[in-house]
Amino acid sequence: MRKLHSSWMLGVVVLLAIALAGCNGDETTSVAETESAQIEEAEANSLESDVATETSAVDAAEVEVALVPEIDGDVAAGEYAHELSLGGMRVHWSNDDDRLRMALVAPGTGYVSAGFDPTDRKVGANFVIGYVADGETVVRDHYGTRGNLHEADTDLGGTDDLLAFAGTEAGGETTIEFVIPLDSGDSYDRPLQPGQTYVLLVSYQDSRDDFISWHSRHGIGEITLDP
Repeated sequence: MRKLHSSWMLGVVVLLAIALAGCNGDETTSVAETESAQIEEAEANSLESDVATETSAVDAAEVEVALVPEIDGDVAAGEYAHELSLGGMRVHWSNDDDRLRMALVAPGTGYVSAGFDPTDRKVGANFVIGYVADGETVVRDHYGTRGNLHEADTDLGGTDDLLAFAGTEAGGETTIEFVIPLDSGDSYDRPLQPGQTYVLLVSYQDSRDDFISWHSRHGIGEITLDP
């Protein structure tokens, strides 16, 4: 009888041990599954964050591109808001609150230039001067120093504030397009304001690609910026 009772007790102990082992196994599986789910969720959140960051970077790049108009050295119909014939050249321009976009088209293969708002002759004017040579477009930001002279802003301790430029030379004509800030903050640039009228100096050289040769023809007129 005692032997039977001992066997029965041993069986109960074994069953309890099996049941406890089963429970522990379920708990272990549950913990593992929870940890796995948490890892997958973290990885998914990280991926979404990376995608959001990349999207933000792309959006910012698209905004930056939109702020600076395409400049290709070719003036298309309707590309500019205004046009003026001056000094044998065609002058095209548009502006917004911050930038002036301009195209100069001259009947020559040398340099072309535009000077904004001089105080006396060329003195104080903000000049943009450029040319196309061997397929390369060269444009500089200059300042009228004295008389008929102008020098590069960078040589005077200022900065070259051209935002964009391009040029073409075809059919005996030179076209230079450029974008400048209305107010660069450089003391060697003239601040311009939307809605105001300014004196404009233009000139071109028939054949010389440099910044020092005397112009072949020049003109003096006015441009009014859109408000």
